[in-house]
Amino acid sequence: MSKNERLTDGDFCEKKSLTKKRVATRLAALLLAAGACQANAAVVPMEGGKAYSTPGISVKLSSGYVKGFQTQQVTGTVTDAATGDPLPGVTVLVENTTTGTATGINGEFQIAVPNPDATLVFSFIGYESQSVPLNGRSTVNVQLGTDAQALDEVVVVGYGTVRKSDLTGAVSTVETEEIQQVATVDVNQAIQGKVAGVQVTPSSGAPGTGAKVRIRGIGSFGASDPLYVVDGYPTNSIEYLSPNDIASMEVLKDASATAVYGNRGANGVIIVTTKQGKSGAPTFNFNMYAGVQNPWNTLDLTNAADYSRLFLEAYTNDGVDVTDPEQFNAANYAVMRDAISSNSEGTDWQDAVINRNAPIQNYNFSVSGGGENSRYNVSATYFNQEGTVINTGMKKFLIRANNDYTFNSRFKGGWSLNYVNARFNNYQIDQYAGVLPTAAVTSPLTPAWDPATNNYGEATRFSTGNNPLRIANETENLTTQQNRVVGTVYGEAEINDGLTFRSTFGGDMSFNSIREYLPEFQISANERRTQSSLYDERQNGWQWTWSNVFNYNKVFGDHSINAMLGQEAQTQRADNVDVTGYDILNDPTQFYIGAAQQTAFQAGSFAEESSLFSVFGRLNYSFRDKYLLTATLRRDASSRFIPENRVGYFPSFSLGWNVMEEAFLQDVTWLSNLKLRAGYGVVGNQGIVTPTSTSYVVQPQQRYVFGGEPVEGRANTTLRNKDLVWEESTMINFGVDAGLLNNRLSLSLEYFDKRTRDLIVTIPIPSYVGALAPAANAGDMLNRGFEAAVNYRQSEGDFRYDLGVNASFIRNKVLSLGGGEPFGAADVNRLGNVTRLEEGEEFAYFYGRKTDGIFNSQEELNDYTYTDPETGEVSPIQPNAQPGDVKFVDLNNDGVINDEDRTKLGSALPDFTYGFTAFMEYKNFDLRIFFQGVQGNETVNAMSVFTQNPQGIWNSHVSRLDRWTPENQNTNEPRMTAADPNVNITFSDRYVEDGSYLRLRNIQLGYNLPESLTGTIGVKGLRVYVSADNLLTFTNYKGYEPEVGDLWNNPFFYGVDLATYPQARTFIGGLNVTF
Repeated sequence: MSKNERLTDGDFCEKKSLTKKRVATRLAALLLAAGACQANAAVVPMEGGKAYSTPGISVKLSSGYVKGFQTQQVTGTVTDAATGDPLPGVTVLVENTTTGTATGINGEFQIAVPNPDATLVFSFIGYESQSVPLNGRSTVNVQLGTDAQALDEVVVVGYGTVRKSDLTGAVSTVETEEIQQVATVDVNQAIQGKVAGVQVTPSSGAPGTGAKVRIRGIGSFGASDPLYVVDGYPTNSIEYLSPNDIASMEVLKDASATAVYGNRGANGVIIVTTKQGKSGAPTFNFNMYAGVQNPWNTLDLTNAADYSRLFLEAYTNDGVDVTDPEQFNAANYAVMRDAISSNSEGTDWQDAVINRNAPIQNYNFSVSGGGENSRYNVSATYFNQEGTVINTGMKKFLIRANNDYTFNSRFKGGWSLNYVNARFNNYQIDQYAGVLPTAAVTSPLTPAWDPATNNYGEATRFSTGNNPLRIANETENLTTQQNRVVGTVYGEAEINDGLTFRSTFGGDMSFNSIREYLPEFQISANERRTQSSLYDERQNGWQWTWSNVFNYNKVFGDHSINAMLGQEAQTQRADNVDVTGYDILNDPTQFYIGAAQQTAFQAGSFAEESSLFSVFGRLNYSFRDKYLLTATLRRDASSRFIPENRVGYFPSFSLGWNVMEEAFLQDVTWLSNLKLRAGYGVVGNQGIVTPTSTSYVVQPQQRYVFGGEPVEGRANTTLRNKDLVWEESTMINFGVDAGLLNNRLSLSLEYFDKRTRDLIVTIPIPSYVGALAPAANAGDMLNRGFEAAVNYRQSEGDFRYDLGVNASFIRNKVLSLGGGEPFGAADVNRLGNVTRLEEGEEFAYFYGRKTDGIFNSQEELNDYTYTDPETGEVSPIQPNAQPGDVKFVDLNNDGVINDEDRTKLGSALPDFTYGFTAFMEYKNFDLRIFFQGVQGNETVNAMSVFTQNPQGIWNSHVSRLDRWTPENQNTNEPRMTAADPNVNITFSDRYVEDGSYLRLRNIQLGYNLPESLTGTIGVKGLRVYVSADNLLTFTNYKGYEPEVGDLWNNPFFYGVDLATYPQARTFIGGLNVTF
């Protein structure tokens, strides 16, 4: 080769601008880049090992031959085919290369191509992509038409799929990128704030506690959880899935979409599609992140000096001379006096039990691929999270594998298998035995560990309760171990053109163990445990479901039919046994019942089995893709009810109108899509029904004394109701889907009216009956609301962004309690019932006394009187009150403050919920921002009975330092009083706070390494990122955490806070690798 024939850097194609697409696309294009830069040149030998590079591309040339070429400049303009307007931001790529650019503000572009016969590919959001061969031309003008493909996307619905354009129900989709954004292994928490009408509330921030999901409000007095369907297999829980294994999730919200699931569809259905293998060479993915967590919030509590001041003042105000040993404990006074004089900080109990910089890590590895007739996907995930409270945490290991086979042109099949093993600590939620509740109220005068006694400090010396550090350390031996296996197998046959049959069988087995060891200890006579104990519970369960479904799809001219007919059978069984043994050594190797040194044991057991047999069908009809009809019918027979009440029918129908297909809108250029929807359906709920609801079940351990000796007996402890039937919800839904500006702007609006009848509720009965009250279909409740979701997408050159916002407004009302009287619920220690169920009101609203500040002076107290209308006698309304006490409102004007003066104080149900997402991408950088919030809900800060206490016994919030005194009368904080004759701690609106919040749920910044770097190490794609969860929270709530769900998983405690374990503020770094 002559010198003039040798290649130089200038001979390589110039890459002006690389349009950023999805990570996988960008990095896979690297493998094609070298070939694209070697087109149509004379063959010349090269010296081995010499490297050449161009902007964004690094090519190492080994011994052999390459082709030389010359570039050619091509210019042109891209316009809208309908309007002729120029289109800025259109991506222009040389086919099969990474060489590209984007159109400018006037739709013009200029690009260097490797040869005159290259092909340019034009693509833009909302338009059909177009490939244009140059055929030697240097000027190309292109018109892009609106993309109809988006409307032809397939959406997964019950027992099948439907084109998005034919969809008539309320269905929302969450894609895999959104699911994996937050650092969690809980899929439910990953979708929080992403879907209008879906409220996800974590049970707490403790690892392993899960989250409560409610679709369109509270649907039942008992079971409000949605049904999950994973690749066609129905289940009540998806804890066995990793967010990395999910391709997409469809949320079915209205009855026209969920009625096909009959008596399990009343609370909505979440359909999960997992990642499947694809034909081609194996693709390996490794995803990991690691970081640290801290509680986003702690309480601002008094130190030892201020605690002592308040304590002594409470007794002094009651006339006690705290300096007199005859009236007050001299040793305690000496400790408090010294704390005040030295301005002692004392023990920071929160700091003693909080795990600072708690580590969190997650590793996922997957491989997928296959040939023409067999495709596979295998994934493994390991998750390890320490909690932000010491000795809490979770380790979780998940494996998933699936395989799909194509046997011939008519038959295919496949299987999937999941295994999950999880171990977490059982964090206790209790006013007196919970870690954070006791840390918030225990006296700072008590040491966490007393070196003088070489023992835990005596919490009961000044306060009542337990040493928080001791409780936290005991949590290490309160554990749950979960093992679960879920597998499915399916076969599908194409019977003839358009008619298929699919049979799916799935099984689910779980083996769980709860083991809780409580050691013997002695701190004082009031704080001790004289006997160690070990509680051991084994929970075994299994379920199988077999579904057989025919699907028929056919187009007859202007008519399109999608019909489905199916049958399904399901059986499930739960079998639990628990034993408590005593006097067991504090040694983990001895934590089993056989090691108990006491011969006395306590034992219990539980078992239930139920079956469900169903037939169902659905018809989707479309005329000219313009007028749409969907109708479904399901018949369920459930063994949970007596034979006469077992069968139920659940119909639905919905209509759709693709208005954009009408001739009168063809000239409306700014409108890309418009569809109107309306639906009606009936669905059921049997989740709250148990065997004791309809049958007599004899319970063990019913002991009675005969002849002075206790005798073991059996008795029915719950009255039955043989007439019980499932709850039934009727829903009406109206929806609008629209796309504007060539579908860059899309919106979906929904209005729904959901009425649930025959709600199952426990009717109060007199205590002398001697058994628990029966369940009855006595309730009727209404949920009515509006949902909106808006999304805007745009790209301008190398910059692309996607903005989305969703909001949901729901109003709830209990219409009937079967004529029954209102009744209280949510019994909180020291406060009594704090919620109430009443016809005409919201579910479980807060109910207590109303206050009017405090009595700031004796004059105000003297003026608060009642005049008897008959005798004219004047009497004080609060005779035991003094200046500085709480002023309760005499609502019924009878001159007495009592329970008859209670009223509605608020509700935990929000006025609206909302979420905002933003995705921005510039060249190799991407930024994701996610806000989520709740507005208009109230929360009962039940710990205020301690932290706002007037007695001084428990530690207090620093706001109590502004309490009323004769020198500080202009305040709303009551005085200190140990006796509290006015009972200031009575449950009232002083406990009810605004629970609204706005949270920066996640912010993530990522960078995709250039192909010039990744290609040299054989990696298709490599992305690094940093991320923060719960970075900012805006709220007026004074407790640990504004996200308060169902305390103890009881919906009547919704919004009642007992020092909820706060969410973690998490900082992580992550890595995504594809090779």
